[in-house]
Amino acid sequence: AALLAFTPPTTTAVLVDTTAPTVSSVQIVLAYRPTNYSIAVTGLFGTNSFIVAKVTMSEPVAIVTNTTPSGEPPLRLALSLDGTNVPAGFTTTTLPDTTPRELYFLHIIQAGQTDTNGISIAANSHSLNGATLLDAAGNAATLTHLAVADNLEYRVDTTAPTVTISATSTNSTRSSPV
Repeated sequence: AALLAFTPPTTTAVLVDTTAPTVSSVQIVLAYRPTNYSIAVTGLFGTNSFIVAKVTMSEPVAIVTNTTPSGEPPLRLALSLDGTNVPAGFTTTTLPDTTPRELYFLHIIQAGQTDTNGISIAANSHSLNGATLLDAAGNAATLTHLAVADNLEYRVDTTAPTVTISATSTNSTRSSPV
């Protein structure tokens, strides 16, 4: 009987990626003031101003959306305004039609929101809202990250200015001869 010899292929060049992508950094990157149509890197921002935060991942990720409530962004990042968390919805990635490392989140300042000591971002403040972040090998992202401290360069004041008008009366008494 003839014997067949089998030599297994060399697998030293085969790499298996089992490392999940992680959050490298979280930061507020810019704001837009609609009242004077200006993009600002820092300042005091009022109602309807746009605040943009950037999350950088350790490697490119794909955003896989399962089901999200109607009109809701697939990812959220919570910004903190004077200790109150407000949602910043996912808006875009580094480049259209690419697998991004940078994810951008937008919050529009609402009337009544104020933060005099600067916007901050709480630790681990992502919510997936029905989405999953996966790397090219299919590993789900780990979204833990450190807090971003109050940033005085991004303060919020939506309180309308007030003016107090006071008048003083000078009653003069005229005397006339009788």
